[in-house]
Amino acid sequence: MNHKILKINNKAFSLLELTIVVIIATVVLTYAVPTVYRSYLVKAGTKTALEVEDIELAAKSYYLHKGSWPSSINTAPGDLESNGYLPAGWNPLNPFNRNYTTSSTALIFTVSTNVADGVQNLIASNLPSSHVAGTTVTSTIGTPEV
Repeated sequence: MNHKILKINNKAFSLLELTIVVIIATVVLTYAVPTVYRSYLVKAGTKTALEVEDIELAAKSYYLHKGSWPSSINTAPGDLESNGYLPAGWNPLNPFNRNYTTSSTALIFTVSTNVADGVQNLIASNLPSSHVAGTTVTSTIGTPEV
């Protein structure tokens, strides 16, 4: 008796198996992507607030040494970077890839930046004298006391 046993070699996935994998991946990504994005917004927002504080501290130091507010962050002359109040090569872009801008009057120094929608209030809550208009966060400081 010579019985031939046929071996069937299934090396491919069935359509049903692929469909189940796609459904599972979709469900997992539906919950994972928003969570990761929210985490990114919180970290980038916190970093933005810290960088605004760095600019303000540098401007206060500049004011105490020079008797006036700096003209800009890194556009010489009279800027924070070339005068050594911010590190050389300091990036004037926030984590959302938007510029920090400064302005001043005799009594106040202002730092503004645009941010991603949904994170403005987080940033403003970390800055003592700030306000939000749309996606722009603006923070101000007064003349330092000598």
